[in-house]
This record gives sequence, C-alpha cells and structure tokens, in this order.
Amino acid sequence: MGISDPFYYTIEKGQVAVKIKGNPVVEQEGQFNYGSLLADDFIIKRAGHFRIEGFHNDQGDQLVFDTGYGLVSREQLISFVTDMRFEDDNFIVNFGDSASITLVGVHQNQISFDDIVVLS
Repeated sequence: MGISDPFYYTIEKGQVAVKIKGNPVVEQEGQFNYGSLLADDFIIKRAGHFRIEGFHNDQGDQLVFDTGYGLVSREQLISFVTDMRFEDDNFIVNFGDSASITLVGVHQNQISFDDIVVLS
C-alpha cells in the first residue's frame, strides 16, 4: 500500500499515517486528526505527540497501533504507559517524554481497552 491508495497512507519523514475509513488524512505531529460519523480507525505508526479530535467509541472508533516495534498485545502496549489522565475535556496518555496521545473531548466511560488494537 502506498500514497496513492485511498484507504492508507504511509509515513513520510515527520508525518504520521492515519486511516479514516476511506478518507485518509496525513497530519504533522501535534495537529488534529478528524474522525467522521462512521467507525474510524486512527492508526498510530510511530512515536510522537498526537492530538486526535473526533474519537467516539460509541461509533466503533478504534486506536490502532501499527508501529513496527514488535508489539504483540494491548497488555504489552500498556506496559509502556507512564501516565494516563483526564484533564479538562481531554483524555491524555503519555508514553514517557517521547510520545503522547491526547483524545480531545473524551471523558471517562467514553474509551476502554476494547477500543485499542495492536498490530505490531
């Protein structure tokens, strides 16, 4: 799959690949990735600091970790979490100083470990 495929974008230097059910978006680190009214897969392809707006687990949205770092399970991914908290209207997960994910507008009971998929 490559940059011409309408359902998937690869990583270019300094960018993250995000797949949104037929509407791919490539965002620079730190910018928003917008979801749709359908079930969205927000694919995390590398370490960085990302803000995701439009995540709705009640619509079937998922965070998909496909980093190529050899992750094999949610439990293994969770072992790298250094901080997880709700702050203002956001859910923030830190993976040390080099990586974080902020889900904008996500409150308690609006995300669970069932919303996380680990591919690699």
